[in-house]
Amino acid sequence: MQNLDNPTLTTDDIALMKKVVSICDILETHWDQIARFCEQAPSTLAHGGFQPKNIHILYDQNEIILFPVDWEMAGWGVPAADLATDHRFPTPLVDLTVYHSMVKNHWPNLNFSTLEKLAGVGRVFCQVAAIDWASMSLDYPWTEKAITSLDIYHEGLSESIQAKPWAR
Repeated sequence: MQNLDNPTLTTDDIALMKKVVSICDILETHWDQIARFCEQAPSTLAHGGFQPKNIHILYDQNEIILFPVDWEMAGWGVPAADLATDHRFPTPLVDLTVYHSMVKNHWPNLNFSTLEKLAGVGRVFCQVAAIDWASMSLDYPWTEKAITSLDIYHEGLSESIQAKPWAR
């Protein structure tokens, strides 16, 4: 484990970091199942950071135009992360009912239950990405925000793994 020698880390901080590694180890034991579940979804352009701060909306007289920005996490793959619910927002960012109605002609084997599971897997992906992002700040003397974030993401990842959306 990196950063354990950072003098600003407390014993509790180090214990939390070990818990984060432990939950990631548990996730790794399920990775083959997650990969198999994701194989049933078609690959598409996935934004990877779909959240309010990365969305601009233009209201025209005749239409509403959505402009997603900040494409640094974008890639080709399953749309799971873009469908994920986020505990920071009171309502889902993507209405799965609307999404299902838009993609069902192009993804004929998709049922709503599978779409909900895919969103759950997306939450796992988002939590792992958030842990990675927060851990980058542990190289520096100001670790308080990173540790607070890691605690939140650890809890979210633990809940997501316990739900096992790929296996329901």
